[in-house]
Amino acid sequence: MIRTLTLIITIALIAASCGNKEEQTKKAIRPVNYITITESTISNSFTFSGTTQSHKEVNLSFKVSGIINKRHVKIGDKVSKGQTLAEISPEDFLVELRQAEANKKSMEVQLVNARSNYYRVEKLFENNSLSLSDFQSAKASFESAEAQLAAADQKVIAAQNQVSYTKLKAPFSGIITNIAMEEDELASAGSTIATISAIGQIEILVGIPESFIYKLKKGMLTQVNLSPLPGKIFKGEIFEVGYSTIGGSTYPLTIRMLDEDEAIRPGMPAYVKFKLDNTDISNNIIVPATAVGEDNKGRFVLILTPESDNTASVSKGYVNIGRLTPDGFEIKSGLKIGQKISTAGLNTLLEGDIVKL
Repeated sequence: MIRTLTLIITIALIAASCGNKEEQTKKAIRPVNYITITESTISNSFTFSGTTQSHKEVNLSFKVSGIINKRHVKIGDKVSKGQTLAEISPEDFLVELRQAEANKKSMEVQLVNARSNYYRVEKLFENNSLSLSDFQSAKASFESAEAQLAAADQKVIAAQNQVSYTKLKAPFSGIITNIAMEEDELASAGSTIATISAIGQIEILVGIPESFIYKLKKGMLTQVNLSPLPGKIFKGEIFEVGYSTIGGSTYPLTIRMLDEDEAIRPGMPAYVKFKLDNTDISNNIIVPATAVGEDNKGRFVLILTPESDNTASVSKGYVNIGRLTPDGFEIKSGLKIGQKISTAGLNTLLEGDIVKL
C-alpha cells in the first residue's frame, strides 16, 4: 500500500513538472515584431503640420456706441475697401452736430463784432484819442473771439467724426469671415461686429520643435500640401521665424504661400516640407521611436539574440540617441549593424524571455 502511494505521488510530481515546463515554454515562446539593424541615410527633408490663415485678419468695431439699425453684409461676402458694412442710429450724434454748428455760427458773429471794434479802437489809439487800457481790452476781446471760434470749429469737426463713426466701413478689400452682432442689438464702442480677412496672400502657421528651429531661416523655400486639396503641391517661403516659444519647446514659424488658388481658405490643415542642403545628410542607425524605452539608467532597446533559427532571447541594450527624424531616433552608439531589436513590447518583455522571430 505504501509502495503504491509513493508511486502515485512520484507520477503526479513528474506530470506536474512536465506541465510546468510546457506552460513555461508556451509562455516564453511568443512572437515579436522586430527589425534588423542596417545603416540608414538620414533624410535632409522634414515635414511639419500647420494651419492656413489670412496674412491679414481684423476684428471690426464701431468707435461709438448705439443700436445697430442696418447690417449690409453676411458671412462669405466679398467687400471693397471703404464699403459700408453696418450702421448704428445717428440721431443723437446729429443733434450734437447741429448744436456744435449753431455754436460755431454764434462764435463767428462775435468774432466779426470783436474784429470791427478792435480795428476802430486801434485807429483811435494811433491818433492818441484812446487810452492804452481801452486798446488792450479791445485787442484781448478780439483774440478771445478768435480762440473761441477755433474751439467751436474743432467741436464741429469732432461732432462730424462722431456721425461718420456710425457707419462701419471695410478698412481693406477682403471677405467677411464672421458676424458677431445683428441688427437691433446695442453695440458698445470697441465691441467686435464682424471679422474681415484679406483676399490673396495666404500664410501657414507651423509649430517647430527647438531641435529644428535653428536650421530654418527667413527666405527658405518649402513645399506645401493641403489636406482638402490632395495631390496638389504648392510653393511656400519662410516669412517669419519665431524667437520665443508658443508653449513648451515649440517655436512659431510663418510660411507665405507663393502659389495662389481660390480653393485655399483660412483654417485648412497644411503640411509643410522643409528641405535642407546636402551637408545635413549623414549615414547612421535609425530605429523606430516605438523601439526606444527609458528607465532609471537611461535610454534602451530590447536586443534579440538568436537562440535557434526562429527564436531569440531578450536583453536590454542601452543606447545614446541623437535627433528625432521622421523615421525614428538616430542611434549614436549602443547598436551594431546586423543586430535584431524588438519594435514593440517594451512594457511586457523581460530580460531572459524567449521569443519567436
